[in-house]
Amino acid sequence: MRARILRLAHPAALACGAAASAAATALANRQRSCCSAACPSQPLLERRRPFTAASLEGLVDHSDVTYAELKQGTELASLAAKFFAENGGSCSFRLDASHPSAAERTRETLACSMHDSPVRPALTSPRRRTRVRLGYGLFQAEWQGHRVLLLHQTVGAPKGTVNGVDMHSDLILLTPGSQKLHVLAAFCDELLARSDATDPAIVKLYRFKGRWRQKTVIAARAMESVVLPSAVKRRVLDELDDFFEPSTVEFYARHGIPYKRSLLFHGLPGSGKTSLVQALAGRYGLGVCYLSPTEEDMTDASLKDALQELPAKSLVVIEDVDALFSKTRQRKVSNQITFSGLLNALDGIGSPAGQLVVLTTNHRDQLDAALIRNGRVDTHVPFTYADDEQMRLLFRQFYPAADEVLAAQFAEGVLAALSGRRVSMSVLQHHFIANRKQPAEHAAQSAHLILEELLLREDEPSFSL
Repeated sequence: MRARILRLAHPAALACGAAASAAATALANRQRSCCSAACPSQPLLERRRPFTAASLEGLVDHSDVTYAELKQGTELASLAAKFFAENGGSCSFRLDASHPSAAERTRETLACSMHDSPVRPALTSPRRRTRVRLGYGLFQAEWQGHRVLLLHQTVGAPKGTVNGVDMHSDLILLTPGSQKLHVLAAFCDELLARSDATDPAIVKLYRFKGRWRQKTVIAARAMESVVLPSAVKRRVLDELDDFFEPSTVEFYARHGIPYKRSLLFHGLPGSGKTSLVQALAGRYGLGVCYLSPTEEDMTDASLKDALQELPAKSLVVIEDVDALFSKTRQRKVSNQITFSGLLNALDGIGSPAGQLVVLTTNHRDQLDAALIRNGRVDTHVPFTYADDEQMRLLFRQFYPAADEVLAAQFAEGVLAALSGRRVSMSVLQHHFIANRKQPAEHAAQSAHLILEELLLREDEPSFSL
C-alpha cells in the first residue's frame, strides 16, 4: 500500500491567505457595482444600411437607391477607387511616394540616352513619382448613361496598429433607383475587363499574399531574345501554340479532361528559366503570377485558393518546387502544406480552364515521381550548360551585324579555352556586358577572358551571412 504525502501550510500562512482572498473578493464586488452604475449595458450595435442620409449629401435619395459594399483590400475595391480618383470629379485625394515600374525605368533610361546631356542616363533614372489615391468623401461619375456614386468613409473609433493609429474605412457603390443591381454589376464587370486587358508591350507581374496583387509591370520580352537550343524552344512553342488552339479546347471538353497545361523548367540557375517565362507571357498575352509555396503562412487551402483565383489571362510560376519535400516526401519547410495537398492543387480540379502552370527547380532528381508524372506535369524542359549553338546565337544577339563566321569563331574559342569545362548562359552574358564597348572582333577573340573569370570566382572565398 503506497503512502500519500501531504504538504500542509503553516496555520498563520493559511489565515493570511484567507484574509487576502476575502479582501480581493470584496474589491471585485465593489468594482462591478460601480461599473454597473456608471456604465449601463449597451444595446448591440445594429446597422441595416452602411450609410446615413446625411452622408449622401443630398446627391441621391437614400430611400430610393441601390448600393453594394466593396470589401477593402480586394481587387474590385482598388479598381473602383482608382476609377473615381480619375473620373469622379474628386477634390479629395491621398498622396504617397511610389517607385516607377521596371518598364517605366527602361523607357525613361532609353529616352534619356537619346538626349545630349552631360548627366549620365543611369543617374537621371529612375525618378520617384507621386502616387495619387482616392480620399474620403462622396464621388460621382457618369457611366454609360447611369449615375454611379462611390462613398468612401471611415467607420468606428481610431485603433492602434503596429504601424500607428489607423481607422477602419469602407467603400459603398451606389446608383439612384431601386432594383439597379445590374447597373452596379455591369460597372464592376467593366472595371475588371479593363484591368484584365493585355498590352502587347508589357507583362504584368503578380505575387500572392492572401490574394493576388499586381506588383509591377515589365517590358514584354521578344521570344527571339531567349537563347535556347533550337529543338527545345521549338518543342515548347509548338506545344503551347497547339494548346491554345480552339480545337484543343473542344477536345479536352469532349473527353472530360481538365483543360490545363503544366511544364517543369529544370536545370542550372542562370540558364534562362525566368527569361523563357517572360517571353512566353509576352507571346501569348499573359500576366505572370509568381507563387512561392515555401512561405510560412502557406497551407493546403491557401495554395488551392491561389491556383483557383488566378487573375484572368495569366500563367502561374510555382518557384523552387523541390524546396518543399524531399524525394521520400519528408517536409523541408515549416508551413502547413502537405504532399497530398500539393498534388491536389497541381491536378487542377476546380481551377480555371486554360490554366498554364510552370514549375521551376534546379534539382529535378530530388522530386518525388508522383509530383512530375504524366498528367500532372506534361512537359519537362531542360536548362543545361551552353552548347555550341547557344554560344553562336548569343554572340549574334549582342552583335547582330556580325556574320556567322565570327560567331562560330567565338564558339570555337570558348570551347578551346575551357578545355572540357562547361559554362552557363549567364556567364557568357556577363562576358558580353563586360565587353559591350568593344567591337565584335574583340569579343570573338577574347574567349580566354571567360576562363579567367571562372578561375577568379573559384579562388574567391565564400562567406555565409
